Amino acid sequence: MTLAAGLAGVGVIQIFTFKVRPFIETGQLVSFLQGSEPPPYPYHVVCPRNRYLSQRVRIFIDWLVGMFGELG
Repeated sequence: MTLAAGLAGVGVIQIFTFKVRPFIETGQLVSFLQGSEPPPYPYHVVCPRNRYLSQRVRIFIDWLVGMFGELG
């Protein structure tokens, strides 16, 4: 809803950069107040230490790390 409101010109929005980057690049949205962005949002993957992680889960975690690493 936040992104839709920004695209409709309703007001100022604060949202993750990766969600609005395409709209900034096309000029539909304008970034301002550079230098006053909030600190990076930490993402965590939590799993029990005493359990064996299946290969599927390990691959998924590696994919998440790669995906969010590319987003900055």
